Amino acid sequence: MKNYRKPLSILSAVILTIVIMTLTTGCKKKEDPYLKVSPAGKEYSFTQSAKDQSVLVSVRTNQPIWDVSSDQEWCVVKKSGTVFKVTASSNDGFTPREKAKVTVRGGVNVQDIVITFSQDGKEATLGVGPNTDPVNFPAYSEGEEFSFTVTTNESSWKAISDKTWCTVTKNGTKGFKITAASNRGISSPEAATVTISTANTTPVTITVTQDAARATLTSSTDSAAFTRGEGTEEVPFLITSGAELLSLIEKTGGLNGNAANDHSGIYFRLATNIEVTLPEWTPVGRPGAPYKGNCDGYGYTVSGNMSSSSDNNFGFFGEVADASIENLIVSSNLVNAYNGSQSCYTGGIVGYAGAVTISKCIFKGSVTGGKINSTGTPFNCTGGIIGGSTAGLIVNSTNEASVTGGECLCSKKYAYTYAGGIAGMLNNGSINYCTNSGNVQGGKVQTTYSSTATYCSTGGIAGFGLNIYQCTNDGEVRGGDGDNLNITGGLAGEQNLKGAIETSVNNGAVYGGTTGVTIYTAGLVGSKRNGHAGVFDCCVNNGTVDGAPPSSANNSGDRRARNSVTREDQ
Repeated sequence: MKNYRKPLSILSAVILTIVIMTLTTGCKKKEDPYLKVSPAGKEYSFTQSAKDQSVLVSVRTNQPIWDVSSDQEWCVVKKSGTVFKVTASSNDGFTPREKAKVTVRGGVNVQDIVITFSQDGKEATLGVGPNTDPVNFPAYSEGEEFSFTVTTNESSWKAISDKTWCTVTKNGTKGFKITAASNRGISSPEAATVTISTANTTPVTITVTQDAARATLTSSTDSAAFTRGEGTEEVPFLITSGAELLSLIEKTGGLNGNAANDHSGIYFRLATNIEVTLPEWTPVGRPGAPYKGNCDGYGYTVSGNMSSSSDNNFGFFGEVADASIENLIVSSNLVNAYNGSQSCYTGGIVGYAGAVTISKCIFKGSVTGGKINSTGTPFNCTGGIIGGSTAGLIVNSTNEASVTGGECLCSKKYAYTYAGGIAGMLNNGSINYCTNSGNVQGGKVQTTYSSTATYCSTGGIAGFGLNIYQCTNDGEVRGGDGDNLNITGGLAGEQNLKGAIETSVNNGAVYGGTTGVTIYTAGLVGSKRNGHAGVFDCCVNNGTVDGAPPSSANNSGDRRARNSVTREDQ
């Protein structure tokens, strides 16, 4: 009998192996889908240029396919096998790029992986040269400027000032200049800040200051030569200090070793306010050495108490001829302490003038005339703007000072004392567009001559005038102390010859003098000299006359007039 046991054993082992393998295979767990990247970072950043920069990412997945994409054009993705590379183009803007999202996808069975990429912007630059140190302007700043350059890699920039007195002007795209309006105040203005900025940089600032327009003229001041200007109309000499004003006084008057120089045809301009603290004021221009130049006060003020006992022609300017004075403000208690035998002329701006034009000038404070004791035929004339002139034009000027006429004592038949808000006497010429708001007190005149013919004339605009046009008097007018003719008017005490007073108004109360042989008091004109014809045109008196309300009866002291006159010859 054959032995079948060995083959059977082999077959059994095979069958058992198959069964075990089948059971083992049926029990093994199926692998899950996956998608992974390496490195596993979620956010990366590129520099502005992105030069030589890239991010290499490998992908592992059990999915049959995968893909990758970027949602921003600047962020470029390139796939190669199981990796992808991310690069960026240069960012030429000044702001960072909008962030890019790079998405890796492995199909519906796995979750997408999102990697974020960012990129810096170009760094904005701003430079201002030569430096940004504070700058300072003098009070008189015409022709002064500070220039700066601007360097930036941005397309535009701006420079602005936070104060109106400080102006910034661009010079194309490369720079700017800073200028300043002249300071007429006695204190410095609040500092200005000039800010230079671009859209993407920290602003740069420059602090700008300006000096006060304040100088002094004291007893210890030494005169100094003019250092700025050429003396022409276009480029006048600048008076920037008390020392330079003193130089003008000394050179005009031939004082302190200087040869007298009338400065004919020479132009001067104040460039600061000047405070005078001298014990005695010496005017610009004196008897025998008049000032014949051109002076522009430029809106600046000369202030301080001014008095003199030696000059019969006295004011800020003592005596001028063929001169022009404009835009000057003088603030002073001006006292002419002269006590002598010559005619005396006292004015806030000018004492005495031949031919002169005074425009846009202002006097503040008070004016007091001098005294005369004479054996001749003297004139004593006191005015807020000018004492007296033989050929003057005074326009657009204002007197805000009280005016007190001088005294005249003589032994001859004729003597004259005139006081006016604008002019004491204007024998020939015109006063146009002027205003007086100061009170006017007439002077005093007396003679020892047996047959007296003295005149004491007081007016709100002129004590004695020729032509007055579109002027206003708001000050109180009081007549003086006369021993013969005592004449007082709201606009003029006396009107000369065939002069015209037109379109002018008196609003001040008028009080006539109480002494004299003949007294004329009126709201408009006290008297016409020698009965000569004159012209009124649209003049109005609104002031009381010796306490009486205005009326046609009291407009003119010695001739017929109406309250509101429309072209009437007197």
